[in-house]
Amino acid sequence: MSELTDKQIYDRLGAIKGLPTCTQWAEGFAESIREQIDKGYTLSLAQKNVCVKILEQNSREEQKKYANWAQEYKMHHKKEAVQIATYYSSQGAGYYGDIVATILSGETPNRGSYLKMINNKYAKRVIRELQSEPRFGTEDHIIPNSKFLSGYSFNKTMMAEAGREEKWVSSEEQENFKKKGGVIVGIDDKILSAAKGSRRYLVLPIGSVKTYYVEERFLKKRPTSKKKSKENP
Repeated sequence: MSELTDKQIYDRLGAIKGLPTCTQWAEGFAESIREQIDKGYTLSLAQKNVCVKILEQNSREEQKKYANWAQEYKMHHKKEAVQIATYYSSQGAGYYGDIVATILSGETPNRGSYLKMINNKYAKRVIRELQSEPRFGTEDHIIPNSKFLSGYSFNKTMMAEAGREEKWVSSEEQENFKKKGGVIVGIDDKILSAAKGSRRYLVLPIGSVKTYYVEERFLKKRPTSKKKSKENP
């Protein structure tokens, strides 16, 4: 395949568009190369090498592997893939943007791209956190710990549920939770941070009618009140 002419590369790149094995990046690169050839440019050795690699990744053999991969992905990887894609989509930096979009849209991702994403050190931290035993359970009474601070960090650690109209937790709800604590009503199966203790709990603050997500590292159990015993006269 390394001996392909520019014309052969042009034709073969045109045939990979829309294939399930073809990533968005590869499709964009192929289109750019075809445009250059249309304009009469000759491909450099480096460009040819990338083109050959793309063609190999979209060969008939890879198509067969993909058919098996799609089934394997749905049976063994989908849940974990959605969890990691959710983490990356919350970072705002666009890491693994194409594959994250593919996973969250319900499609089967490219196997190589998926493995690269899932084996990143941050993804491994997320998986480790999700597999750890929760420190708290539903119906536990909790209060913010000393790390639960005001300002930016405060807004970051107490979040409204997805789908709610308000994007920020009101100052009244924040202060109420700081003073009274709340009850855990659910444990999220996704996390948005790779930090230790980033598991998220759905918390109902005392006196509130709305629930919020709070990370484990900012919570502690409410101390049990002890009644002082009275001495007999």
